Amino acid sequence: MTEATLLPVLGLLVLAGQRMSLATFLLGTGVCALVLPSLRRPSLALLVVSPALIGLLAFVSPDAFEHLVTKTHSQLAHFASSPYGQIYNRAAVMIEAHPVMGLGDDAFRHYCRSEVFLKPGPSHLRPDGGGVSVCVQHTHNHVLEAATNSGFPGAALFVAMIGSWWRVLGRTATRQVGLSAAQIAWRVGLFGAAVLHEWPLSSQSAFLNMPLGGIAFLLLGAGLAEAVRDLKADRPDVEETARGALTLSQRPRE
Repeated sequence: MTEATLLPVLGLLVLAGQRMSLATFLLGTGVCALVLPSLRRPSLALLVVSPALIGLLAFVSPDAFEHLVTKTHSQLAHFASSPYGQIYNRAAVMIEAHPVMGLGDDAFRHYCRSEVFLKPGPSHLRPDGGGVSVCVQHTHNHVLEAATNSGFPGAALFVAMIGSWWRVLGRTATRQVGLSAAQIAWRVGLFGAAVLHEWPLSSQSAFLNMPLGGIAFLLLGAGLAEAVRDLKADRPDVEETARGALTLSQRPRE
């Protein structure tokens, strides 16, 4: 039943030639399968079928194949000269100049065009590092965003924070005894959403961007509320500190 649900989605994404959507779909399914045994066989089926579908795409829709495979291969092979590579290169120049304190909130937006940062950078492709043409609104990577804003210490704290979220939500997702199938799926989905939103090897919106960031924080709060529910069940002595905590899977008290 699960395979019958996931395979049409896979086929649609492949036919549409949507690279990031396809990658996110496969990654999210894989992450959820780590903590949900019933999803592991369907996930393996997706991994087996995906190359075959992508291969058939070369005959069914050459344009989609070119976008999904050929363009992706070209961009990865020449990543440093790609738009993302040049953005990351400029961020590296800014971090190198201010490694401890960073440049403050929204640093990339405000200081990317400064002449002091128009340097070759680690890529050494252009004398001006791409000039002002690479100066978009943000770095498209949350770790680089944290580093440009607050230096290496801030980036380290940011990574630690994300790691703590994943640890708590992952532990909550693996606790499945005494829960209904809907409750288990809800918890696993919240964990998967948190991992996908902060997966570093992807193009990301600004960390505090709305509405995408707002939705992510709403889901994060729902996941942490489930963790509080488990804490109350395991340690009745924390009732005073966690009094009144309510999760989205519980009905409000009358």
